[in-house]
Amino acid sequence: MLGNDFLWNINNIGAARDVIYLYPSQIAAVDMCILSKCQHTIATTGTFGWWSAFLANGLVTFQPTFARPNSSHYAMFNIDEFWVSKAIRNFTLR
Repeated sequence: MLGNDFLWNINNIGAARDVIYLYPSQIAAVDMCILSKCQHTIATTGTFGWWSAFLANGLVTFQPTFARPNSSHYAMFNIDEFWVSKAIRNFTLR
């Protein structure tokens, strides 16, 4: 698991035998390379997450309410065109 907030990841995702937590490298290219080697992606809105999910070529999970409805950010995206075809919508974190 690689994300911007290392402690949040550990505290909210929980322990699992098949999860490895990585601290962000502070070098975007290194993080992108690591993410591209992952089997699956939990992605947020943005091009970094999109490319990470695309390059990983695995299952992609994302929250379809990625932006507040009727906001300028929401108006910029057509969610059906934004995510790759293998994406699963609707997830909740505890």
